[in-house]
Amino acid sequence: MGKKKKTLVYTTLNGMKIVINEEAKLMKSLDIILDELSRMRTLVSEMRVLVSTRLKYTVSDEERNTLRICCNHLADFDHRFTSLLPELHTALIDASALLVCARSGSIEKLNTGIVSSCPTVQYDREALLSMRKQLSDVAELRGASYIKLKERLLIICSFMDWLMQMTDKHNFVLKSEGFRLIVNH
Repeated sequence: MGKKKKTLVYTTLNGMKIVINEEAKLMKSLDIILDELSRMRTLVSEMRVLVSTRLKYTVSDEERNTLRICCNHLADFDHRFTSLLPELHTALIDASALLVCARSGSIEKLNTGIVSSCPTVQYDREALLSMRKQLSDVAELRGASYIKLKERLLIICSFMDWLMQMTDKHNFVLKSEGFRLIVNH
């Protein structure tokens, strides 16, 4: 029995639910994820301002301490998330583009038995895994939980896993000699 494909449903900050692990809609999913990452950055900044403003007008010492802790957690999350964003954007765009190349090469090989372009798609799997780990670590920060971004970030991590799995799957087809003969007989 083959594995059943797990559907990744991402809920945007606007409340729209979308499936992000469909190869046919890869570029649309990528656009939505990149847009969401930018919106998350804005949301974090807005939340920091709101909490800081509330801290200024709070009289209770207990509430002030709680708000200070919250400010510190949000600042930590903001710093780590913001510093990760440029590299994350590049990694997601590159991984998606490589998947598109691998997919078209694999389809060409299945249809014709040959591949006119590069035989396999080379990508730095370790770098992508490292980026995924960094994003996962950021998702686990308290600041992410405060503004309900943890689940969204973890789904984006799963999207990165899916990109690697699909690229590897297509590379397997591209690497395998005699694959077309086996399929056709």
